[in-house]
Amino acid sequence: MPIISTSQITTSPSATVADPGNASEIESLTQRVHDFTQRVQNLTQSVAGWNKAILWSLVGAAVTGIVVVLATYMAFRRARDLADAQSDLGNVKGGLLQAQLQERDFRIAKAQSDASNAQTEIARDEVKIAQANTRTEELKAQNLATEARLEDERNTRLKLEQTLAPRVIFFGGAAAASNIDLLTPFSGIEAEIDVVPDAEAERAANQIESLIQSAGWKVTAAFARNELNVPPSDGVVVNPAYPVETEEYLQGSRAKHAADALVKVLTGENWQARTQYANSRSTVKPNTIRINVGFKPSPYFDEKMRHELGIPDPPR
Repeated sequence: MPIISTSQITTSPSATVADPGNASEIESLTQRVHDFTQRVQNLTQSVAGWNKAILWSLVGAAVTGIVVVLATYMAFRRARDLADAQSDLGNVKGGLLQAQLQERDFRIAKAQSDASNAQTEIARDEVKIAQANTRTEELKAQNLATEARLEDERNTRLKLEQTLAPRVIFFGGAAAASNIDLLTPFSGIEAEIDVVPDAEAERAANQIESLIQSAGWKVTAAFARNELNVPPSDGVVVNPAYPVETEEYLQGSRAKHAADALVKVLTGENWQARTQYANSRSTVKPNTIRINVGFKPSPYFDEKMRHELGIPDPPR
């Protein structure tokens, strides 16, 4: 904006010089001069103010330009820094991604190694388990063999005890009463007792005699017979009289039933006994039984001897 100088300010058309004598007109002109002067001063101040405003505007524009230039410079510089930072960020991200990938690969490799080690441990454990199972089976087999050996030893001991223990009939308690009850129905039947000359056999014969007499049987004779040794006779053989074709035979021999009852009692006491008819030439009278008491059987020694001689065991 152009600066207005005070020389450019014009006044109103020149006043007409008044007559000196005309005082009122002079006063009026003087007043008008004063007014114009005041106006000139006011306009001068206004022009100065606007000039100052223009000057400050120019200063502001210069400052603004400087600020714009500085801002532009800073913008370009920050843009370059941004580009560098973005590049650095990309590099760092790339490095981080590479590190993460390496970490992942390391963890995968470690996991695979751990899995391989675990598989190896599992295989070792399976081998140990298999060995333990094998050992368990071996121990089971040994236990079974031991149990079988113990069972054989127990059976051997039982057979030895049976061999060495004397034959006994218990006469006390419910068992004795039951034994007598089995024989009582044949009360009055006659019995002959033959025994080998042996202390244990004679002791057994005495027990049989006491038993059957308690049941009401009649013992008519008791002999020690050497002929029972040839051939050796083991156990007790009860001979009922050989039946004849009579009504008694057709209805069943009472002596045979009595013999069976006595054998049942003796076998119930773990004696070896059997019933066998006397032959037709025997002197056993009808309604009579003969009780042959032989040696006590020796199952332990008999079995041992059979095995040594290679003789098979008899059927059971």
